[in-house]
Amino acid sequence: MKLTLAGSDAYETSPYTGVPVTNQFEDADVRSYDPSFVYLTRSDWAGTYPTTYDFKATSEVLAALAVQEGTDDPNASMPTTGAQNGLTLAMMRDTPAADAAWDDLLDQLSAEEMYNLVRVGGYQTQAVSSVGAPPTVCVDGPAYVGNAGTTGVTVSEKTYSWCSEVVISSTWNTARAQAMGEQIGEDCLAQGELNFAGWYAPSMNIHRTPFSGRNFEYYSEDGFLSGRFGAATVHGARSKGVITFVKHFALNDQETMRTTVATLSNEQAIREVYLAAFEPSVAGGDEGTLGIMLSMNRVGLVWSGDHRGLVTNVVRGEWGFGGVVITDQASYPQAFPLLAIRAGLGAGTDLWLNSGTDNWQIDGYASNPTVMCQLREASRHILYAVSRSLAMNGISSTTEVVPAMATWQKALTGVDVVAGVAAVAGAWAIVRNMRRAKAKVSDEAQGETGDKNDEVEA
Repeated sequence: MKLTLAGSDAYETSPYTGVPVTNQFEDADVRSYDPSFVYLTRSDWAGTYPTTYDFKATSEVLAALAVQEGTDDPNASMPTTGAQNGLTLAMMRDTPAADAAWDDLLDQLSAEEMYNLVRVGGYQTQAVSSVGAPPTVCVDGPAYVGNAGTTGVTVSEKTYSWCSEVVISSTWNTARAQAMGEQIGEDCLAQGELNFAGWYAPSMNIHRTPFSGRNFEYYSEDGFLSGRFGAATVHGARSKGVITFVKHFALNDQETMRTTVATLSNEQAIREVYLAAFEPSVAGGDEGTLGIMLSMNRVGLVWSGDHRGLVTNVVRGEWGFGGVVITDQASYPQAFPLLAIRAGLGAGTDLWLNSGTDNWQIDGYASNPTVMCQLREASRHILYAVSRSLAMNGISSTTEVVPAMATWQKALTGVDVVAGVAAVAGAWAIVRNMRRAKAKVSDEAQGETGDKNDEVEA
């Protein structure tokens, strides 16, 4: 019996949102740049078997590889800021993401609050006092919750280590994966004031080859199996109030040059293999993930966070995701220029995993309607995720959240002050010594002149 999709609408609309499903990754297909390229096919296995391929860096390719820059929307209108609507994040815990009340809440944020919330999200989300949003600590994984030292937390975490993902998936037991997620959540809850509300895990990339440097962090070579185990782990952690950040989204399936590699694939492979690992978690609704961590590689020729088809059209349009999308490590702009903030915001990236308060500055942001609208949307997604997390435990509608300088920030400020004083003192000492040396030379010169005059007179 021959089966075809003719006359079927099973793949025409999203089962989650009902929006039309259209191609989003034609720009990642090598055939967009070389129409003569032929993929391996079972109908002609010998004739299409891969050989070394010379991908030519044409002017079109080089232009696409360039670091993307953001553009302003001439139709953008400046959003409301600083309103006094009397709402707090605690009031929004059960409010759906599409509810208009979120707009009223966002109207209360100041431009500076949104700017800092989005830019400085390395191992944390910042407190937002205008809406009573508490700060959170986000920690690494995926085999445990820890590495809190990177946030400047001075109290050692007390958590357990669990099996690596490849071991868990080898059990073929998703109930065990869910139990692990639950225990991860218990570990987060047990840290008390450390407020481990975010977990940079689980990892869901594909074992594309046996040689990837982080296969131990990933479940399988199969997208379906990875998706089942990832979703089970996410469900367990979410049940305890943890914001999971499923990573690295997407096509991050090698470690060699992963910060710059251009991953070329076609629509079918991207969706059926690589995105299939993430879809059950991202589209999982109340049992799904609240966060996504992007990859550093390029999807096609542009960074994943600049790919609107991936970050917005698929994630939010097709899968109905309401949570936060964060970059991978972004604390070193000089090392990772692809993660440029203007283009990323334009594509739908929400949060930069950056701990440097001076990084990723946007000149004139507060007077730019395009940037302000983008910061508002990003803040919406961040605050939505926090509102569903364990960070809200003990927070009431009347709780006042006051931003405070963390211990590590105080220490760093102290170091800066000491270094500044030492630099000034050093400069002063150098100038003083130079003056003394100059004065000494002058005195010696005058002494020699006097001796010569005495000899002439004699």
